[in-house]
Amino acid sequence: MKLYRMVKKDRCRDMSASGKADRWNYATDPCLHAKDHPAMCLVESDLVTGLFTVPDGYVIVEYEVPDSIRYIREEQLPVGWDQFPFGFETREFGSALLQQAEKLVLAFPSPEMNRQWNYLVNLRHPLAKEIRIIDDYPPNRKQPPAGI
Repeated sequence: MKLYRMVKKDRCRDMSASGKADRWNYATDPCLHAKDHPAMCLVESDLVTGLFTVPDGYVIVEYEVPDSIRYIREEQLPVGWDQFPFGFETREFGSALLQQAEKLVLAFPSPEMNRQWNYLVNLRHPLAKEIRIIDDYPPNRKQPPAGI
């Protein structure tokens, strides 16, 4: 399966986790946060930050990831999973699943958009060594010439 994430150019070939906690994991549970389409990296980033622009120096990284995925349904999630700010319950829930390492990828419903998923790639899973970086590229095209 292909997954995508937006990162700073100087980290685009780095397969390590950021070392930061997020909605679905503690900093001690290393994972990559990814999307199933490059455009979703931009959309969800804009929804979370409100910047509606791509910060300078960021690229989209495309990965080939082994098909080992578990989809988590909304009814399985802790109460308040989609709230802002989110509570520690979501971190506890996601980190527990990462520690079990049953699947390489965990798919959580996006709290920002219906019918979209947030993917956590578990870097402790044995299949993590099979992840390949296919490409990296700037998310925006250059501006067209005036008059076009």
